[in-house]
Amino acid sequence: MKFAIFSLVGVAIGVVVAWQPIINADLARRLGSAISSSVVSAILTGSILLCFALVSGTLRLGGLADVPKWSFLGGVIGAIFVLGSVVTVAKIGGAAYIVVFLCGMTLGAALADHFGLFGTEMRMLTLNRVAGLILVVAGVVVFNLPVVANAGR
Repeated sequence: MKFAIFSLVGVAIGVVVAWQPIINADLARRLGSAISSSVVSAILTGSILLCFALVSGTLRLGGLADVPKWSFLGGVIGAIFVLGSVVTVAKIGGAAYIVVFLCGMTLGAALADHFGLFGTEMRMLTLNRVAGLILVVAGVVVFNLPVVANAGR
């Protein structure tokens, strides 16, 4: 039952997260700058998270000096995600971007699981997982086939 509930929560979050790059791309168009849109998004994100942390009393930064250096990649990747999304959505559209983005996320997560990267528990890349990855890539190709076929026109 918990798995089903959290799966539905994940789907709901996925719907809203799919809108983020589309909204940010629109903001970039209105501001005339992908960087400006990304900075506004990052400032709002940081401000909201800081408010949550302060209100909940859960802001803990004491052990920050002791964490592995790769732990800070999350912020770097976040910046790449926000800016890259704004630029890419403007070029290929929201739905196409989300499809290829999810493919990349799935591949990245499978590699992290397989090699136990970034402190994750190692989960081997089984034949079923490889088949699933192939289906994800095939889905990207099928979804974007009309776009690719018309690209030369």
